[in-house]
Amino acid sequence: MREVAYALSCAKLRFGFLGRFLHTRFLAREDKKHREILRKIARGKWLLDGGCGWGEHSKGFDKKVKWVVALDITTFAMRGYGKCFPSAFRVKASLESLPFKPECIDNCVLQDCLEHVTSLREVLVQIKRVLKKGGVVVATVPNWYNRFLDFNPSTQESHHHYHTSIGWRKLFFKAGFASCSVRGIAFPIFNTDFLAKHLHLLGAGVLLAATKN
Repeated sequence: MREVAYALSCAKLRFGFLGRFLHTRFLAREDKKHREILRKIARGKWLLDGGCGWGEHSKGFDKKVKWVVALDITTFAMRGYGKCFPSAFRVKASLESLPFKPECIDNCVLQDCLEHVTSLREVLVQIKRVLKKGGVVVATVPNWYNRFLDFNPSTQESHHHYHTSIGWRKLFFKAGFASCSVRGIAFPIFNTDFLAKHLHLLGAGVLLAATKN
């Protein structure tokens, strides 16, 4: 999604009305996605913002929980996040090896990052380990057909995982999560609740909310 945002920002400058229209539609879908993520987050003490980047999509997390832990593998991301959210705890680490004790996190948000990790199963196992019982992980990921639409060489090198909505859901169940809801996000042109809930295979992305038993 971050790559799409950059491409549409360029289109906004180069293609006049059409570029501005597509950029506006993308921002509207991003805003709707963010509201859905916030709705899925349960109130609690600790939230892990995994693969957080510099916090461009993390607004409002601190309103749902008492403390936010921002985690990313780059120093640049940690500095940027600190400027946006000075009160957040910042941890430079990998999702594949979380430096936290078991069952200490109430919520985990993974926005557009699972497709980048090397060992997807290990990440999900690590997330389940640090979540408290009844804890929720909310993740946004690309849908299956993004593999064929993405012609950006840098993205092709960094994106390692593409699955259908059902495929992503199965991965969470295999990692031991008790339940996992799924809906589509970022539909081309249209973005209705009916499409999101019933035709999520057509969404450019997928939003999942899994609960630990």
